[in-house]
Amino acid sequence: MPAGGMLTMGIVGAGSSLLSGIFGKDSAGDAAQIQANAAQQAGQQVVNTANAVNPQITAAAGTAASNVTGAAGTAAAGTAAAGAYGNALLNPFAAAGSTAATTLAQDLPSLTAAPTMAQLQIDPGFQFRLQQGEKALANSAAARGGALSGDAEKSLDQYSQGMASQEYQAAYNRFKQNQQQAYQVLSGTAGMGLQAGTTMGQEGLQASEFGGQLQTNAAEYAGSAGMSAANTTAQNSIQAANAFGNYLTQGANAQAAGMVGGTNALSAGMNGAGSSMMNALVLNRLL
Repeated sequence: MPAGGMLTMGIVGAGSSLLSGIFGKDSAGDAAQIQANAAQQAGQQVVNTANAVNPQITAAAGTAASNVTGAAGTAAAGTAAAGAYGNALLNPFAAAGSTAATTLAQDLPSLTAAPTMAQLQIDPGFQFRLQQGEKALANSAAARGGALSGDAEKSLDQYSQGMASQEYQAAYNRFKQNQQQAYQVLSGTAGMGLQAGTTMGQEGLQASEFGGQLQTNAAEYAGSAGMSAANTTAQNSIQAANAFGNYLTQGANAQAAGMVGGTNALSAGMNGAGSSMMNALVLNRLL
């Protein structure tokens, strides 16, 4: 083969090696860019998903907390209404007891005082027996002449004094018994009112405590739900950021690998081109 032909073949071989290196470099760069874009899109999709889900989690937690708080408020109001209804049923007894206690305090001096002679003399039993005895004496005197003699008047006076002496204790006992009965009625009514008032206070206190506990529990649940939602959304954001960073790192690694591969391809092409030219020159000189 002529020397010029060998040189031409060397030049063609060198160009082919160089073009192959250039094409290899471009292909490696394109592949690396495709991988980097894919990693970027994957990372952004993770972030977008977290951004879409987090508001839903927060809204669901807020709705649940609001529902629980509302239910607790309704239950507390119902408990308070039930307590008020029960107290309304007991209120007449409490009012009667209050009135009886006031009356008892006002009448206590008279209920504990000893009866006077005037009070004993108006005793119905005392008056009835006295009148019957006087009537019997009067009838007896009338039967003997129609007028009261000195002896009859004296007998009537003695009878009245004797009756007063005999009936004093009985009238006294009846007076004290009436006092005791009045005291017991007023005292019993006042005690009934005290018991009703105590029950009303206990029912009101229990209703308030129960309603307060319901609302406290609801507030605690609402706080826990909000905190849990915040923790979940924070974890989602952190994981999305980590995933996005990992994808970016993978994309950067792919680009770096593409650059290295392209440089290697170009270097190989240049080395091949140099070898072809060198071989062609050597052959040309030898020939």
